[in-house]
Amino acid sequence: MKQIILKNSNKNINVNYGLVEASARILFPVKIRKILFIQPPDLDHSKFSVELALRKRYWNYPPYGPLLLARVAEDLGCQVRVLNLQDELLQHVHGLSAEDTLSFSYETFLITAIAKLLADFEPDLIGVTCMFSLSHLSFLNVVKLVRDNSRAAISIGGVHITNAYSDRKTRKSFLADASFADLIFLKESENSFRGLLGFINGDNIFPGDVAVRTSEGYVELAESERPNVEQINLIPSYHLSPPTSLANVGRIGTFESILPANAKIATILFNRGCRAQCTFCSVRNFNGQGVRGRAVSSVLDELKILKYEYGINHIMWLDDDLLFDRKKSIELFDSMVRENIGITWDTTNGVIAASCTDEVIGAAAASGCMGMILGMESGNDEILKKIKKPGNVRHFLQAAEVLKKYPEINTRVFVMIGFPGETFAQMQESYDVVREMDVDWANVNILQPLPNTPIFDEMVAAGFIVPSEIKFEDVSFSLGASGKLSGRRLGGKDMLAESFDDVFRSHAAHAVPSREELDDIWAYMNFHLNFKKLDSITNLQKLNIQYKWVSSICDNLAPTNAFAKYYKCKLETKLYGKYFDTSLADLILNLKEHSYWDARFSEFSLSVADLI
Repeated sequence: MKQIILKNSNKNINVNYGLVEASARILFPVKIRKILFIQPPDLDHSKFSVELALRKRYWNYPPYGPLLLARVAEDLGCQVRVLNLQDELLQHVHGLSAEDTLSFSYETFLITAIAKLLADFEPDLIGVTCMFSLSHLSFLNVVKLVRDNSRAAISIGGVHITNAYSDRKTRKSFLADASFADLIFLKESENSFRGLLGFINGDNIFPGDVAVRTSEGYVELAESERPNVEQINLIPSYHLSPPTSLANVGRIGTFESILPANAKIATILFNRGCRAQCTFCSVRNFNGQGVRGRAVSSVLDELKILKYEYGINHIMWLDDDLLFDRKKSIELFDSMVRENIGITWDTTNGVIAASCTDEVIGAAAASGCMGMILGMESGNDEILKKIKKPGNVRHFLQAAEVLKKYPEINTRVFVMIGFPGETFAQMQESYDVVREMDVDWANVNILQPLPNTPIFDEMVAAGFIVPSEIKFEDVSFSLGASGKLSGRRLGGKDMLAESFDDVFRSHAAHAVPSREELDDIWAYMNFHLNFKKLDSITNLQKLNIQYKWVSSICDNLAPTNAFAKYYKCKLETKLYGKYFDTSLADLILNLKEHSYWDARFSEFSLSVADLI
């Protein structure tokens, strides 16, 4: 790929800049007046399940990025539409009769939704976003349908686009897939998007951080300035895609199940970027180094719009480092109390433990925090140093002690296993630290290295990952310590193969687990750190919260999980003096119909007789 360098001064533009200018003028022979932004469904037709959609298993986040760009375009006088196909799809499926679900066609729905809007609106520019690698096939399908139904220029952007294009190991295959795109917006796009409109509609120079399809292939200009602290005080154009009914048909964050019924949930962003440099994370590729925070007044204005115009009563912070500026965080939380915002909130994306001081968490609880996740990743200081995780075990334990003072906050922790070279003994340290932290739940995951991250490069160099064999849409499911998909995981992450009473000590302490052994360790940690721990809860507030959570596992997230059904009965006994007959009957039927779970009960020394 040929790269043209565009300097900050008009006097230093490379002579080949004319190629970019000419290509852009061909794409836009007239001014850009009408713009359509599209957020594709998360999954393509081959992975989408009507049954799972009806159980509200799928995410349904607002199109926050496109709505910010919509604000930029509207401020410059453009007409804008936003099509959130994930929400449109879920709303449509939930509106079907039982009979119609049997004949539902994903492809027909998608073609109809896209073709109708394109015919009615006739945009000059169409922007398609893609946040996750998992959505790669769905994204490509939408871009192709757009090209089939419109002659408008197509631009693409988002976190996945930036990662896949920016990594030389994946760029070639990505560009082969995304050949329908005319423009590729990289990183945060407010400034480059504003610059494009200024170039086409005025006399600005062509912006940086945009790759343009030319006669010589895609040509990328040098970096543009990131949106500064003043420029990020943008409030999304919510009127173009109201968040009012998103939570009715899908999930927003990981705490929705413990919220009141029919809660109206939205998302919001306070800070961009993260102070950390974790080797498994791609945040810096997209947001750059450091953290930029919005003005507290801007965030409060957005919260008031969400509450009073759209009836939102809960938000999930999108931040990767919400508590970066402790003083400013306290100012925000105190202002939410003083102005009686009355919205609860959670940090599904996690917070850095070192920021969780008494003063910060006290202010957070007072302002409506009801769910917080600590980003721990590992309980071994050597691993933490290797992956450049900020903080150490001492910080995790201190944060957990602070959070114990606020039982109204459902506290969880992120834990990863399967880092390159991580041993059984190091994983046991993570297990031991989480037990000592005594949080409400541990979100245990096997490492899923993302392209364009240091840990991905490390695993490629070690031969664990072969870039040419990677399918973007499978990244979230298939990559672990060996870079291969274990056959025993094809049905999910609840595989057990033997008793795990001594899972860590049955191997040499410094041995590195195989992929199959990682599955076993995941299962052991998940049971003992989460389900088994429910036996020791006595706090009534905690019991009620955990009962809601476990019930949601039974009803929606994993309806055949007998561990959840067993502990649902135990929690009912603690709360009401006796399990519900329907809950016990459901457990007994589940064990009868699923020999897999019947065997798991034997391995973990569980028995229905213990409940009676």
